[in-house]
Amino acid sequence: MRMNIKHALRKLTSKRTAFWGGQVLTALIIGGFMALTGLMNQSQHELDTARQNAAIRARLEVLHQQEMAKLAAELKVKEIALMKEFDCMRLTLFWESQRHNEDDMTEIGRNIMTRVDSPHYPKSICGVVNEVRQKPDGTKVAMYSYIFDNRGRPRSNHPDWKLAGRVTHKVMVAHAEGRLEKGAINYHAPYVSPVWAKVGVEKCQLEVMETEGYHLFYAEVPSAERKDCLAQRAQEAIAAKKQADDSVELPEEGPVPAKRPTKDEVASLILASN
Repeated sequence: MRMNIKHALRKLTSKRTAFWGGQVLTALIIGGFMALTGLMNQSQHELDTARQNAAIRARLEVLHQQEMAKLAAELKVKEIALMKEFDCMRLTLFWESQRHNEDDMTEIGRNIMTRVDSPHYPKSICGVVNEVRQKPDGTKVAMYSYIFDNRGRPRSNHPDWKLAGRVTHKVMVAHAEGRLEKGAINYHAPYVSPVWAKVGVEKCQLEVMETEGYHLFYAEVPSAERKDCLAQRAQEAIAAKKQADDSVELPEEGPVPAKRPTKDEVASLILASN
């Protein structure tokens, strides 16, 4: 009897063990399959993502190359324009200034950049230098008169040409960095006396600048200061007129002319003589 019970228990235990073992094995198989499927899906997703990223990188590389080519073209155009501006100023400094005079070249360079910054003149160096205006009588005039003479570039080893290049570089860099002081708006040689200079000073539109340059340079008088300037000019005119009046020489006093006697005085003289 005991043997039968033990045998039955062993048989039942073995069946349960087999059952649960089968369940565990099934679970392991299913879990492994699901894990493998997940890994396969993940690998496929990663592969698709990698392909998409590669396509995006390739497209970005193409766009980058196109943008770089466009930028290079723009920079080339800007470089060509910059070199043209450089040559315009360099030629002007060479032909307009007193030779070997760096201060005079610098002042003319400041004059050009002051006109570029002014709303009344062209916005480029070449535009300012080559500007030609026409008087009412049809005469053409230019601030930089050398442009009428068809003067070209001097020889490259000319010392003043090299000096003009150095001054041009200095002026353009200072202007680009915002540290170039405002210069003259007009100038002329010291051996001439143009009408515009006299009228401009009298009307308080221009004032003579103190510079080390050879030419005479004129700065614009700010509109806020013109009223005071005109009042000062009026006082100076009054003082000059008064001084002129005081300096007028009056004729010297001569002998007092004899007074012509009246009829009564003549009659009295006649009676007295009798």
